[in-house]
Amino acid sequence: MISTKSIIFILLLLVIGIYATETVTENTDAVEKVKKHHTKKTLYYTLRKDYRKCASCGGWFLKQVNSGDSKEIYVMALDYDKHTTTINDTNSDQYVVGGTLKKDQFHVSDITRCLPAIAKKDSKLRYYVYHNEKKKDYIVELNTGKKEKVSGVIEQFSTNVSHIHKEWLEAKVKTDSILLGAIGKKKFLEASSVFIRLPDPKKPCKALPLPKCTAGHVPAFSRQVDRCLKFEGCVAEGICTLSIPVCDTNYSLVSFNSKPNGCPKYYCDPSFLVN
Repeated sequence: MISTKSIIFILLLLVIGIYATETVTENTDAVEKVKKHHTKKTLYYTLRKDYRKCASCGGWFLKQVNSGDSKEIYVMALDYDKHTTTINDTNSDQYVVGGTLKKDQFHVSDITRCLPAIAKKDSKLRYYVYHNEKKKDYIVELNTGKKEKVSGVIEQFSTNVSHIHKEWLEAKVKTDSILLGAIGKKKFLEASSVFIRLPDPKKPCKALPLPKCTAGHVPAFSRQVDRCLKFEGCVAEGICTLSIPVCDTNYSLVSFNSKPNGCPKYYCDPSFLVN
């Protein structure tokens, strides 16, 4: 006669077996979809990590941007090839990535991450890249290639984020980012999110000299649009204000001695860019 404990144990095994079968089937079906999307053309996706626990789980769900399709594609792994940046699993929803699908992998060729902020979710927003050629502004819609002339870009970060490096942000918006937004009044692209292309800076900053300043003098620096410091010589120490700015959430304070009195110059950089 079978005991009650044995019956419970058998039922548990059946439930686990059914769940495992369903999970594997779900993943298998999703991977089969990847085969239909094989292409040599670079396409862009949002992504999220699969935290389920099973033999065929642990991969990534990808959703093609600007496609109007809510379905996700499942891949088992991300292949970064020679890309020096990797994606933070816990913040995967902050990225837009470009690459190609092959078998059950996504080959990553482009990684961008959004500046910290709370953007409104709106299905009317589209992902664009901004271009300026011969003093003419236009945007190209990701994945579709649609071009449209614009008067420029309006973004909220340069005015709403405390001590952000405005020159750096302007350069990124115009040359090295993905913009999520919509065309508004007077044909301006109103960007609610700015995705910074990584790594940033593109190349490691040059090593700074180790100056030996005379007594009463300190080394001073300036910051370039790529966030790298440039040595500006030794300057006489002067009186500096003692106030230190407080950065917004998910931004980190950076500082360096600057002209004319060697006082600290402060910026608030996105925390994911601060080493």
